[in-house]
Amino acid sequence: MALVRDYGKSDAVVGDAPMEIQTIQATARTPQETGSRYSQRAREKGHLPGVLYGPGVDGDKERHLITVERREIEKQMRRLGDSIASTVFDLQLGQYKQRVLIRDLDRDPGTALPIAVNFLRYRPGYPVEVPVCFVNEDLCLPLKRGGMLLSINRFIRVSCEGETLPEMLLVDMTGVRNNQKVGLERVHFPSNVQPYEVSESFVLGVVKGKNVAGTPGGPDAVADEVAATA
Repeated sequence: MALVRDYGKSDAVVGDAPMEIQTIQATARTPQETGSRYSQRAREKGHLPGVLYGPGVDGDKERHLITVERREIEKQMRRLGDSIASTVFDLQLGQYKQRVLIRDLDRDPGTALPIAVNFLRYRPGYPVEVPVCFVNEDLCLPLKRGGMLLSINRFIRVSCEGETLPEMLLVDMTGVRNNQKVGLERVHFPSNVQPYEVSESFVLGVVKGKNVAGTPGGPDAVADEVAATA
């Protein structure tokens, strides 16, 4: 089995195949149900205030004020980790159902728990940042011998022509050499997914045989080198 490093720290099974679309239940709120006092009362009852916005595939652009169950969002945060912002959901608002992406997930600075969340209507082709997952590290000799992978970019901006997005994009580390930069050529893109306005010189990480900060060829030097060539 391939060795996988999941930088998203989710509970989900790592892979780049589209997942089954899950439904989030929402409740409409009135224009009078706004402001900090209303939001505080809603959170005390286990609800999160939010907004549904953006143009959908059906041309609908109407903005809806909503609330959703906090425990549902917390469950998705645990399940998806960094992939939560690139996962397509069905938002059920009464009889109205719309494909959406989670946007503006606000968290309490002290507890990191969600306090508000907005939803953007999703349409195929919309650019989304998808997290990467490095695989086959056991087939990379410098890493197998105790070296390190200096992560430079953890997300790739892509567009997808399908109704769903991959949970993660897999980066194959097989045969990567010491001091080698890991770029887009190592990424497995599903047939309906492609990079969106990403430079060919885009760097995901660099393999280093030694992990000695502040020495020639160490993490600091590599970071400076990557920044200079980006």
